[in-house]
Amino acid sequence: MESVVHVVAARPNFVKMAPVVAALSEAMPEVRHVVAHTGQHYDPELSEVFFDELGMPRPDYELGVGSGDHGEQTARALERIEDVLRKERPSAVVVAGDVNSTLAAALAAAKLDIPIAHVESGLRSFDRTMPEEINRVLTDQVSTWCFTHSPEAKANLLREGVPRDRIHYVGNTMIDTLVRLRSRCAASDVHARLGVRPKEYVLATLHRPSLVDGPLLHETMAQLASLSKRIPVVLPLHPRTRARLRDDPAVDPKRLFLVDPVGYLDFIALVGDATAVLTDSGGVQEETTYLRVPCFTLRSTTERPVTIAHGTNRLLGLAPDRIAELPSLIAETSAPAGLPPLWDGLAAERLASVLADDLRTGAQRPVRRRPRPRVTVVTDIVTPYAVAVFSELASLCELSVIFCARAGSRGLAWEFPSRLPFRHRVLSGATVGRRSADAADIYPDPRVLAAVAATRPDAVVSGAFSLPSLYAAIYTRLARKRLLIQSDGTHASERRIDPAQRALRRLFARISDGAIANSVPAAQRFVELGWEPERVYLAPHSTNVDGFHDVARQRTYESSGTFSVLCVSRLIPRKRIDRLIDAAAAARAAGANVSLTIAGTGSEEAVLRRTAVAAGVPVTWLGFVRHEELPDVFAGSGAFAYPTSEDPFGIAILEAAAAGLPLIVSPHAGATLDFVRDGVNGLVVDPDDLAALTDALVVLATDTALRRQLGEAAFASTVDRTPAATARGYLEAVHGVLA
Repeated sequence: MESVVHVVAARPNFVKMAPVVAALSEAMPEVRHVVAHTGQHYDPELSEVFFDELGMPRPDYELGVGSGDHGEQTARALERIEDVLRKERPSAVVVAGDVNSTLAAALAAAKLDIPIAHVESGLRSFDRTMPEEINRVLTDQVSTWCFTHSPEAKANLLREGVPRDRIHYVGNTMIDTLVRLRSRCAASDVHARLGVRPKEYVLATLHRPSLVDGPLLHETMAQLASLSKRIPVVLPLHPRTRARLRDDPAVDPKRLFLVDPVGYLDFIALVGDATAVLTDSGGVQEETTYLRVPCFTLRSTTERPVTIAHGTNRLLGLAPDRIAELPSLIAETSAPAGLPPLWDGLAAERLASVLADDLRTGAQRPVRRRPRPRVTVVTDIVTPYAVAVFSELASLCELSVIFCARAGSRGLAWEFPSRLPFRHRVLSGATVGRRSADAADIYPDPRVLAAVAATRPDAVVSGAFSLPSLYAAIYTRLARKRLLIQSDGTHASERRIDPAQRALRRLFARISDGAIANSVPAAQRFVELGWEPERVYLAPHSTNVDGFHDVARQRTYESSGTFSVLCVSRLIPRKRIDRLIDAAAAARAAGANVSLTIAGTGSEEAVLRRTAVAAGVPVTWLGFVRHEELPDVFAGSGAFAYPTSEDPFGIAILEAAAAGLPLIVSPHAGATLDFVRDGVNGLVVDPDDLAALTDALVVLATDTALRRQLGEAAFASTVDRTPAATARGYLEAVHGVLA
């Protein structure tokens, strides 16, 4: 009889896997469903009680792995799971989450050539110091089915080169369990047993090594003790935390309820009736989002950004001192209008449908190493960002780059490196490396055709909708090669495009094999122009953020003296700068000591200077700023304003966010709004609404807590926005059209 092995190990596994085992058992009754419990959580309160409450079948195998260092625990689990798999020879192995046993089971199955289904695939914190992050990445790389619960998870997997046909967006199976058992949770008497009143306490959970295995634990407990003088705090003690407190006794006042671990039903009852939850747990961030309970996470990053964008979660950083801010933060928090997509209690059914169909038809899609394709990029952009992306792409494929630099273009403002780690050729009527006196665009005619042909590519990636792209298209049609058109969203403003340009773009939709968009709005524009959605690939904008991240890590967000707002003038129309100056003047009249810093040069600088003087607004004019000088410019600024509705998502926005600057953008800023979330990592303000723009400047200049919240979230939004991630998006698009 065929079998499917389900591997569980710890509390989060049980909650995620219970509905999966039930749904697969119903969808495939002819198959024997085997549950193997590694025993990574061996405390009865963290293990046995969950089998009883969740209705999971009792384990067929108890492997008794127990605790230990990460390598030791993973090795024991791998060895014992391998024995089970050799005995059962299952059709598939199902694992969930990111604990050590998840990786161990995936490796054991991969070495035995058994297909792997990963539940909750694609989550990324982009913090490789977390053991769970390593487990997630490696498990996804060897999995045959990657079942995701949020849109960003799919994007993460695509950036890492996971083929599209292995990725299935099914929803959140942890929420399936919560939906099924919510009425039983509501009937719990845990509040009476603990002596707390619903809606009158804060629930706290702590278990990550960064908090409980060092000096931060004592500081955290002291802060919780202080908070408990204002509102009762309930803290179920994880075994790890309990062990640490034996060595370093914590304060235990009357209103700090230190309790033993509780079962699932009691825990959800406590979460649902809490005033707020303080946690370092990933799963709790999701449960609070579904229950609409304010959640504050003692971490600098989260692998679940959907709980910030669509939920109640807020990152506090690894900073126990911020626990003191909870009363004011709770008062500011409002519940979202809706839930994240597919968090509806039916995720396991969707998963079971996919897995059952594939197993019955033999469509397991085993993981195979794909050959390195020969790729030629045709571009008219010569910037450090472009060079960084191409350098990363060169490590993934056989790359050639043809630079068709336009005289007087933005690209010619940058120094061109003398040596590059990939094959390249420069075709231009201008001198590359400094700005040309001739402002006319000079395209190199049929030389592009010959240059592309000389590289003998499997696929050509051409930037935007230009004559070089047309020459590249002619080659790919004649040579029967694949063509991808790449755009950052500059085609968003269709009203400004003349009929000839519009016709050219629709022609590209017919003759190209696919498109690469740098944002979701840009992808939507491609579809509007005639590309089928399945031919549009996503490679989100990124930049070389290391220098900017250093600035963010050193930022204090405390304002001393003048609060400076940075704006890059070469990207913004003059009337928008005028309005920003007017808003700064109004903010100063309201008591906010606001100043402006204007970077970039333009023909109207003299007029703007006179406007600023007349308005009484202090303005620092930086002129042209070299790229390597930007971190210092960002370090001296308090916010970044981008009040334009015409330009696409600019690299400057990403660099400012990476430096931890709160962002101010227009609600009409097109692709920028794919990155900036109002009230999360920036403020979305209509630049034509002087009162709203003034209020934004005032609140950022005077509210340190909001400034910190927006800046830290902006920084967290960039951790995955690296040239390597963009390059992986390009490669996935190439593999897609070659397939």
